[in-house]
Amino acid sequence: MTAARFDVCECGRRGGSPPAGNDLVAAGCHALRGPLTSLLAFSGFLADAGEGELTEEHRQFVEIIRRSSERVLALVNELDLLARLESGQLRLNLAPVSIPELVRTVAADQHSHSPAVVLRSESADGPPIDGDQVHLQQMLAALVLSRLEAAGPGGSVDLRAAPTSTGWQIELTDSHPGLPDDQLNQLFTAFRRPAPERSTGVSLAVSRAIAVSHGGTIQAENTGSGTTVTVRLPWGRPGR
Repeated sequence: MTAARFDVCECGRRGGSPPAGNDLVAAGCHALRGPLTSLLAFSGFLADAGEGELTEEHRQFVEIIRRSSERVLALVNELDLLARLESGQLRLNLAPVSIPELVRTVAADQHSHSPAVVLRSESADGPPIDGDQVHLQQMLAALVLSRLEAAGPGGSVDLRAAPTSTGWQIELTDSHPGLPDDQLNQLFTAFRRPAPERSTGVSLAVSRAIAVSHGGTIQAENTGSGTTVTVRLPWGRPGR
């Protein structure tokens, strides 16, 4: 099968034209964060009520409110981060980042979250890159989780990282038959969810923006045996 490819443009890099609506998104996120934080706080107060003050059914209602509020707040935070990354308003905390250590950390975390899917990881030794440790870990964790979800129970995901002449290359390949070629370009677009992906795509859109903010790229490709996502990160961020 001819490999179909989707290359992410670097439109979000600092100095380019910010996408329309980012200021509105940031303002909306700021307005929503306060009420959501209050919902979480007061649901916590209710959950801590003494025995007999709430029925078991009421406690279940409180737990539903808490979980739903947490999910919405996480989405709001992701949208806010995406808007700031794409507009170039987020200042990265740049320092040497070990990609092999990053791979080991993320793989260890995801093993416990998705025990029904086999995650195999390997990384060659190599020098660190100039990057933001927190955001790069967030990017890789979201990519690994998306491939684990695509593979499904009984499936597998291979995570590989190796240095190249220009920087680090990270590849994730899942055992799912692969996405239709016309849906590959939806993988990193917020709120567009190609089947069988379960994510809303916001976390993957954030991952793309994080890679671009580091001067890198993300590429999705059908290989015939699954979908491979390739991240390329240069040794140093452009302009440094």
